[in-house]
Amino acid sequence: MTSRKKSRASRRNAKKSTGPKTPEGKDKVRFNAIQHGLYSSTLVLDCENKALYNDLYLGFHARFRPVDVVELS
Repeated sequence: MTSRKKSRASRRNAKKSTGPKTPEGKDKVRFNAIQHGLYSSTLVLDCENKALYNDLYLGFHARFRPVDVVELS
């Protein structure tokens, strides 16, 4: 259990931490919360190779031959 003193100190420190301010800093941390792609608006990140992704996708599709959206997911 956390002591009251530690808890208060933690709250004070949290108020100082407001996240990145600069566009560079915001760009750097924008994908920190990504845990899975279920709700993703994009399949390939800017830093990834889209052609390589497409080759991989087509290879899996050809090998496993999904018959419906459940198998495709």
